[in-house]
Amino acid sequence: MSKGYGDADGHVLAEAFHVQDSLAMHAMRKLANDNETGICKSCEFPIPEARLKVVPNAKYCVQCQASHDKRPLTFACRNIYVP
Repeated sequence: MSKGYGDADGHVLAEAFHVQDSLAMHAMRKLANDNETGICKSCEFPIPEARLKVVPNAKYCVQCQASHDKRPLTFACRNIYVP
């Protein structure tokens, strides 16, 4: 069973999640710098500019996002505490 943030290992978990989030942000910035944003990861057609203005990190076009949203959800729950 997880000890959670109340125990001594809480700072280790928080640091691990921070690293994971930082790596995701770095990957998103790399895609933007390589001009690979704006292409749907499903159909590989360009994502409309209006959608990118609303959702700058959109991975899917509107149609593919709608079909992606219909899939069953799986939850990865975590608590993030930022002092």
